[in-house]
Amino acid sequence: MIAKDNTHIICKIPDVDLIELKNQKNWQRKYKSIIDLSKKLPSDDIIKQDQYLVAGCEAKTWLHLQLINPETIEVTFDSESAVVKGLCCVVLAPINDKKISEIGDFNLHDYMHELQLEKHLSPSRVNGLLSFWVKLTDFVSSVRSI
Repeated sequence: MIAKDNTHIICKIPDVDLIELKNQKNWQRKYKSIIDLSKKLPSDDIIKQDQYLVAGCEAKTWLHLQLINPETIEVTFDSESAVVKGLCCVVLAPINDKKISEIGDFNLHDYMHELQLEKHLSPSRVNGLLSFWVKLTDFVSSVRSI
């Protein structure tokens, strides 16, 4: 099965109010909001398999990507860290229900800077999020070029 340019990415995430998150000036409140996002997602033991582990994450993080049909890529994930799980929600929010042709213009570094996340996250956490993003975009590229 081949993905098309109009294939949508569907992420199993709670609603993320990016404007509110961006406007929170107090890091502790922003951090709490990120953790609260993780609490809205049930743990997904089905994907907690080595084949879905994201290399480069300090906390075990799993990412499962599946081309459901030529119009839909389903994204599910989990992490043993509430912060990482919440951050994954934040990273996926702007691409949720977007066409795969639209995510090529998305710049994760700029997005994290805009939300003022990079200056508060450790380098290893930023690298883990980048690994998560690379795994997702590599999958999208692979199903587009089959």
